[in-house]
Amino acid sequence: SLVGDGYFSLVKKYESIHSGELFAIKELRKDFSNNTEYIHRFCREIELLKTLSGCENIIDLVDYQTDESTHLYI
Repeated sequence: SLVGDGYFSLVKKYESIHSGELFAIKELRKDFSNNTEYIHRFCREIELLKTLSGCENIIDLVDYQTDESTHLYI
């Protein structure tokens, strides 16, 4: 379910059917799926989260997908 949105992305709540654990999924809006500037910004955000993994007060990057039609991270 949608819990938030910004100019170029949406944030959805996801509950694992296996564990019941809650996750946030951030996804680039479909309108920007061909916009190289926003794709670059989104991928840079993923790279920053990878770099900051384990830091206090920074969310954990669980998984991500970046391909021609989908750009999201959990």
